[in-house]
Amino acid sequence: MRYIICLISILFSVNANANSQEIVEPNAVNTLWMLVSAALVMIMTPGVAFFYAGMVSHRSVISTLLQNFIALSVVGVLWVVVGYSLSFGEGNAFLGSATKYLMLYGVHNEIILDAKVTHLSFIAFQMMFACITPALMTGAMAERVNFKAWILVLMIWSLVVYAPVAHWVWGPGGWIGAHGALDFAGGLVVHTTAGVGGLVSALVVGSRAESNTYSKDVSMVMLGGTLLWFGWFGFNAGSAIVVGQLASYSFMTTFVAAAIGMIVWMLVDWLRNSKFSAIGGMTGAIVGLVAITPAAGYVSISSSIFIGTAAAIVCNLSSHIIKNKTKLDDTLDVFACHGIGGIVGSIMTGLLASKVINPSIGTE
Repeated sequence: MRYIICLISILFSVNANANSQEIVEPNAVNTLWMLVSAALVMIMTPGVAFFYAGMVSHRSVISTLLQNFIALSVVGVLWVVVGYSLSFGEGNAFLGSATKYLMLYGVHNEIILDAKVTHLSFIAFQMMFACITPALMTGAMAERVNFKAWILVLMIWSLVVYAPVAHWVWGPGGWIGAHGALDFAGGLVVHTTAGVGGLVSALVVGSRAESNTYSKDVSMVMLGGTLLWFGWFGFNAGSAIVVGQLASYSFMTTFVAAAIGMIVWMLVDWLRNSKFSAIGGMTGAIVGLVAITPAAGYVSISSSIFIGTAAAIVCNLSSHIIKNKTKLDDTLDVFACHGIGGIVGSIMTGLLASKVINPSIGTE
């Protein structure tokens, strides 16, 4: 009897060892980087709120702040319920599965990607992208949108526009990604969609009853811009997923493009108006960040200078033309900065991307 018990114990021990060998532990460093980057991207939505609130009339400050902050709550819940599934579930070339990750069912201790990060850390990171994208649109229709109507637009737009486009570019089998498109951190998925969405919104809601002649709260604009610049390191460098050389490159290209964007925008303002502007300088930095977003992990640092310079010039002139030559009332230049900036950055990514920086180009 004693020998039988020993034999059974040995069998169970062997089976337990075999099962333990099948367990894949997450890479703690990469998972931590995902979570820290998600937190950095999260702070960008309040950054947008303060940036926009500093440029509207006093009576619209609270509503502008709330319209942005509510995106974290509404889109965050939608992302958990069905947004992630539509974006990253295995569906077809145009839309992910609505049921694959419904309510994040079945997502527990999964380890994904070559980086071996936890599935939930990746979901959290992408959730923050989904939250900030529609928030960017609020600047185009600031001071003339009903809050309840905005909640409805926020929900519909997130599911009908953001989720499909995210799947096209980043999702499994997405048709744009399958054709070799390069979008490292959201130049197309985030900024171009938000910019075009802002353009459509401004056209639909019409012009404001009063012209924008009131004083700006420059300190609030600078605070919001600082939060955006800070959070953008998580936005771009975090998209490398893995802690290492690519994340380092993305961090540097992000900073350099923002810095040159600020300088060039202020120079263009000075050439046009013979004066510098603090708000203009911060806007230039944001434009540089927008343009480098699709390219951050694909281009050299010297290329990031070129991208930030080109975007600042094009977006500055576009903003001037839209405000003075058209009847479009894009309150805070969302289309000129995010839409056109995202397009410029996406085009230049294709022109300047280098396999020396990112060997994965053309291999997927």
